[in-house]
Amino acid sequence: MYLDNSVAQWDDKCIYLVVGNETASQVVRFLPDTLGRLTCPMPYTKENITYVAVMGNSHFSSGDWGPAQIKNANHYSAVSTDRLQSSITDGWEIKITDAANDSPITITHLDGDYAEKFTTEEKNNCYRLDDDLRQVTFIFSTARSRFVISPLNVKKVYAYGSISNWSQTNEDYVLAGYSDDCFYITLPYSNIEMTGNGGQPEFLFNVKHINGNSYVTQSWPTLEEGCAEHLVFCSNGWKQIIAFNDDDVANLLKRKETALYIRPLADFDLTSRVDQEKISNFRQVPGTKNLYRSYHPFHSSRSQYDTEYERLNWVGKLATETGIKCDIALSGDLTKEDGTSTYTVAGVKHTVTIPDYYREIIANDRVLYVGTGNGHTPSYDYALYFTDDARFSQWIQEIVRFVNDDNHPVPFQLHCHLGADRTGVFSGVLGAMCGASFDEVAADYNRTSDMQVSEYRHSNQLRYALSRITGFDPIILPSGENAVPTTYTATTLDEAKASHTAYTGGTALYTYPEVGTALPTLQQAIMDKYVNEGYLTQEEIDKCVAKLRGENPTGITTVGVEATAPSARKMMKDGQVVIVRNGVTYDMMGRRM
Repeated sequence: MYLDNSVAQWDDKCIYLVVGNETASQVVRFLPDTLGRLTCPMPYTKENITYVAVMGNSHFSSGDWGPAQIKNANHYSAVSTDRLQSSITDGWEIKITDAANDSPITITHLDGDYAEKFTTEEKNNCYRLDDDLRQVTFIFSTARSRFVISPLNVKKVYAYGSISNWSQTNEDYVLAGYSDDCFYITLPYSNIEMTGNGGQPEFLFNVKHINGNSYVTQSWPTLEEGCAEHLVFCSNGWKQIIAFNDDDVANLLKRKETALYIRPLADFDLTSRVDQEKISNFRQVPGTKNLYRSYHPFHSSRSQYDTEYERLNWVGKLATETGIKCDIALSGDLTKEDGTSTYTVAGVKHTVTIPDYYREIIANDRVLYVGTGNGHTPSYDYALYFTDDARFSQWIQEIVRFVNDDNHPVPFQLHCHLGADRTGVFSGVLGAMCGASFDEVAADYNRTSDMQVSEYRHSNQLRYALSRITGFDPIILPSGENAVPTTYTATTLDEAKASHTAYTGGTALYTYPEVGTALPTLQQAIMDKYVNEGYLTQEEIDKCVAKLRGENPTGITTVGVEATAPSARKMMKDGQVVIVRNGVTYDMMGRRM
């Protein structure tokens, strides 16, 4: 349907109508679409409509209106009131006139150039991309074979998933248009930039529809017969993903295959260090010598798999072998589970037991339960999607100051529950801060998938998290031991795509700077975030970097910054001027000390 712009006078560019017949009626809010038209997601034809009533904002209730409620509501009127007149003509046109100012409002059936048309492929895949306008259109076909609800009984369809931070009823994602037997909404790429575990934007549909005299809300799978195989992904349930024009279809299919595979205990060679690290998710963080990441030391999260007991066992063994002295817990204090909670693996019941090395850490008061500083334990969504927020910056502040405490010896262990999302992002930030390249931290992020417990993780999630901190797609920032600042050129992006092993597409989700824009190193961009916003001093960061890298910061003081390389800092050490870059000390001749 279509309303001309004269409707703006009714309610700040929207109007509420009751549209329906004897079997179905709804309160409908008409809103502007991307073309400035006021549209309604109702598949009504002239024959379906037996009455139309108009209501102002003062009469509107945010509650659900079933057919009986609408008929009995005294502020509605079938067809007319003292001030409002409406009629349905043979040309399928509804005209509503306010007698006070004689300004007609016309609702017209969409056809011809006004109607949206979708190809069979678009309907099956549930979306359409427009790279020129940087827009995506979500499409929910009411003619689909799996859809068994009459479209006349549908009140709202929401798109949700990673794109909406998993909110199932975000009004920004309502498919408010209806055409070609489809509900649809067109959104800018900025509305879908948050990716799921597979490294792509993930989505489902949530349908609010009439069931008797009330409304029910039902999550509806996007998966439709004919949907392209590479657009279906499974990690904690089936979802549909969006693939962009620069995404590699073969790579997407490989991710899907990896995500579906669950590796049994018998397939691990636990005499091999490689498999010991895979099963426990325990390993050294890139760019550091004294920071290790892992699965939780004693809390069970995946007891449905026969690997769980050995997973926890090997976390303890590797941590003990490494000599872990301090712990950074991203998932709160779970020590109350010790000796009281149980978990069952392959029919055998086990009691949660804190390993000896961790008991010693607790006894020496060397555990940081991150979040005590701001009253919020790190969450999945904040770690992945809101790394530019003050709360995340405060968590980094806590960690750096905990590391810097002289009462906290190296090495450190960092974990959440699985050691996947929160651990992956915090490890990536700290590793890059210590001078690791983006490819190194991205490869490390992907290694969580090696547990093979249907918990696939792709580094595009870390890429997005780092972009929120730095303000740049990290693939265009110089990174690694020998990185120096540069400027953005017409070829920078193409060169980054060709040179980064971590690049697998998805540049459509990012905007890039103008040619000539200064590009800091990834390390410096992260440092600058926390220094410039007052969370940490450069001296605090330098001390943390030196400690995690295994360098002794004693006797080193900052005396200046190299003008030609802001990531390199002039220092005084034992009375000698030196350069410290990415945590490595050089003399004034450029020789490593």
